[in-house]
Amino acid sequence: MPFDFSPYLSPDSEAFHLGFFFLPFFLFFFSLTFFIFLFLALTAPPSRGGETSRSH
Repeated sequence: MPFDFSPYLSPDSEAFHLGFFFLPFFLFFFSLTFFIFLFLALTAPPSRGGETSRSH
């Protein structure tokens, strides 16, 4: 194994606590960007591709 993951998996290490401290920030950032892209994709008007969905 080229990298030793034992300092990150042991609950007594500082990297373990730092990982759990920064994990909510990464999850919040990821979910925020995901919902922003989802909102833009759902609310964007069908300008490209003609009017295939609004033919009737």
